[in-house]
Amino acid sequence: MDVGDKTTEGLIVCADSKWSHDQVEFIADAAIKAIIDKKPAEESLSEGSVSGIDGKLLNQMLSALACTMLEAAKMDLSNEELRSLLTNEHEMVPQRAQAIANMYGKQKASLRSVLAQSSSASALPTLVSTDWRMDIDVADSMDRVNKKPLYHMSLQTLASAASRFTGTGSGNPEQDIRFAMTEEQLEELLFRLRDACRTAEGAQV
Repeated sequence: MDVGDKTTEGLIVCADSKWSHDQVEFIADAAIKAIIDKKPAEESLSEGSVSGIDGKLLNQMLSALACTMLEAAKMDLSNEELRSLLTNEHEMVPQRAQAIANMYGKQKASLRSVLAQSSSASALPTLVSTDWRMDIDVADSMDRVNKKPLYHMSLQTLASAASRFTGTGSGNPEQDIRFAMTEEQLEELLFRLRDACRTAEGAQV
């Protein structure tokens, strides 16, 4: 199961032996409740249950566990398959991995229901809308005036299900991704997008 680099890094933090099993179980339980109830996970955590874990690491652990369980539910993994994945691929001790897998198993149906209702069934943001503008860069030379177009793109995205439901994002689920391209780069992007469209059409046949 490919959960991405950031989630993998978060699972490494969760596997760290300096945290007690109870602490990680509290965080996993809070992540599940946050996904299902759609409330910030911090509301489910008491100060004592996560003492010694700073805010940045706590958010990293919450997000990693939420993403992992959402992806496991999406792939319809069993408790044992998730336990094996946490133990073998992320070097989590069996006791901790089993506890997380058991929590996942109890709420698997609810997690799958959340995924069915969500427009984002992965850890990646969803594209909501696009916008663009063109600027002309004018360069004077002794022989002639060179006009080079520069295209500015804005992609508005909606944060993934995991970050929306755990409250570990920036606070605003909608974010803009902005970048600029030359005419050549725009042509290359269009070529790749057309290729992706052809591939998608072929898969539907």
